[in-house]
Formats: sequence, structure tokens, C-alpha cells
Amino acid sequence: MTPQKITVLFGLFWAIAYATQTIFTIIWSYALGHMGYTVSMVVFFVSCSTYLFSAFSYLKQNRSRRNPLPKKRRNIAKTHRVS
Repeated sequence: MTPQKITVLFGLFWAIAYATQTIFTIIWSYALGHMGYTVSMVVFFVSCSTYLFSAFSYLKQNRSRRNPLPKKRRNIAKTHRVS
């Protein structure tokens, strides 16, 4: 992975996380103002749990793609190693 790809990936991750947190904060403040403290805390914990669950399932998805090359290309790469 090149430094440019890492920079873009980090930027996208940061932007999505920031936007999600902003939306969660807006929903939480609405729940606090209209429904009270207990309901707003439930909304907060459900939102955080959803975010953590999504992050962990994204990581699990990426681990399943260890070698994205087709089988034929992998065999070619193995046979043409330079010592």
C-alpha cells in the first residue's frame, strides 16, 4: 500500500467517523430535550454499540480478502521468484 492510498483511506475513515458522530450527537440531543435523560442514554449506548459493531464487522470483512489475486496469478508469482 502506497503512502497516498493510506492518506486517502485515513481521510475517508476520519470523515465518515466524524459525520457519524455528529449525527449521533444530534439524535442524542434531540432525545435528551424531548424524552429525558434515561431515553437519551439508551440512544447513546445503542448508537455507540452500532458504531463499534460496524467497525468490527468491517475489519472482519477485510481479513477474509488476504490474497485478492486470482489463483493463476498467484502461481505465476510463486514460480518467478528471484533468489
